[in-house]
Amino acid sequence: MRKLVFVLLCIPLLAFAQRQVTVTAYPLVNPTIIDSLVLTSGQDTITIYSGTVDTDLFDSASVTGVRVFGGGLPYGATVTEWIDSSSIILSDTITAAGADTLATLTFEYFTSVQYGSGDAMGFQNRLTLPSGVNTAHNFRLVGLTAADTSEQGANFEILFFSGSIAQGTENAAVALPIAAGVLAIGAVTVDTWTDYGDYKLGFEQPTIYLPQGGQYFYQLVSRGTATYTGPYPFKLQFVFLVD
Repeated sequence: MRKLVFVLLCIPLLAFAQRQVTVTAYPLVNPTIIDSLVLTSGQDTITIYSGTVDTDLFDSASVTGVRVFGGGLPYGATVTEWIDSSSIILSDTITAAGADTLATLTFEYFTSVQYGSGDAMGFQNRLTLPSGVNTAHNFRLVGLTAADTSEQGANFEILFFSGSIAQGTENAAVALPIAAGVLAIGAVTVDTWTDYGDYKLGFEQPTIYLPQGGQYFYQLVSRGTATYTGPYPFKLQFVFLVD
């Protein structure tokens, strides 16, 4: 009888054991947007159409190694080689463009812009969990710290998605298509800031449940007015509880 009681008492303790997981991220804002670029499906080379791009934005020092986002490119594509002031090579082949399709792409490096309320800040970011974390478990976001090294202290929102969404227009009002809305799983607004000299800190305690087995992405949306001084002005620390 004593053994039976011991087992029954242990079952609830095992069932409700939780693990805390902390994720640190540096989301990109103020990316460089270049239009009139020529894409062709199945190829890995991007070229400038008729020299219409400011070549100061398209040189080897700026572009090599950075991520590239836009229609027709797989998520996470990077520039692996700079050929000349009109051609670059990507890490992945172009997947969703016709022959010689003109496109506007977003590059990872910095261009100073001012954001207004409701504007998309940069592009979607993948929420990368530590190795060994099993996404088959239940996740809850229970804490968020935002460090603003540009000292703007402007409010912003973080939208979370259970999959990659179509890339919208950077520094323009966010307009989610139906497919992206279906993937939305929650949002956190950072609107309480404390000044600590060289940076400002925002603290939030949300409760957002992440679905099991998914890939998680997030998009920053401005809820104030700010001009940031570099491509990575925020350090975000997410705290999750894993069942």
